Amino acid sequence: MYAVIDLGGTNTSISLFNSPESLQPERIAAFPTHPEYAVQLDHVLGALAACKPRLSGIGMAIGVQLTADGLSVDETWTMPDYSNRPVVTDIASATGVPVIAANDNVCAVIAETLHGSLRPWRRTAYLTVSTGTGAGIFLRDGSQSFAWLAQVGHHIVNMEGEDCVCGQRGCVQAVTGGQQFLRRYGLPASEVRDEAVWRDVTEILAVAIVNLARITRVEAVCISGGIGYNNPWIRANLAGRVQDRGPATEIRVIFPDFGEQAPVIGAALLPGNRSVTILR
Repeated sequence: MYAVIDLGGTNTSISLFNSPESLQPERIAAFPTHPEYAVQLDHVLGALAACKPRLSGIGMAIGVQLTADGLSVDETWTMPDYSNRPVVTDIASATGVPVIAANDNVCAVIAETLHGSLRPWRRTAYLTVSTGTGAGIFLRDGSQSFAWLAQVGHHIVNMEGEDCVCGQRGCVQAVTGGQQFLRRYGLPASEVRDEAVWRDVTEILAVAIVNLARITRVEAVCISGGIGYNNPWIRANLAGRVQDRGPATEIRVIFPDFGEQAPVIGAALLPGNRSVTILR
């Protein structure tokens, strides 16, 4: 039996799989992600305690960049107390089983490209618009496949734009990120009803996707995350705005077969997977 930890900037879930290939998760716990690393670690280990004797391994999707060895959190602006914490080592030591982790966007693009909506294409992307904004990129090259994180949320699209949590001004995430909604409107994104706001968000996302396609030559992008997947204005208008902004890019804008479970499915595929090389 395998456990999967989906540790996002807002929420955490823990699921069980009979095998990594089953693609049928059984959720055993869900709770808000605690801003303090030590508290969050206790919550995760507490949720795993009952099933620990049956575990063969753990896959983890995490909403931050990991260090090159895949064992620790790199510097992060959205979850500052997690910076430089050896999260993989800590969980492996406490549970006594191997833990393999990747950024949640990377996990999601693996799931959707190998088993979901992105299967027809060779170069793919999975764009999450949630607490933060980021993308996983997938490339098939003959018998080899590679996946990596692209910090799409932190490229500048407006030189006179708002300050971003990363220290720059005018980033994509300064308009689209959940933390910015709270800062600007005092409301979570799900409670913002002003159509003009969503028109602006959709426009910025369209620019970001066109830029991503130009730089990486991805052929299709999946849109997800608590904001990107659930907002009706984005779902109805984003593909058209991408076409208007970049008619020559020919990138397909779609939504994931696995919905917001894509990071969970991808993390379940990490243990023992030799077909995809994760670049960190």
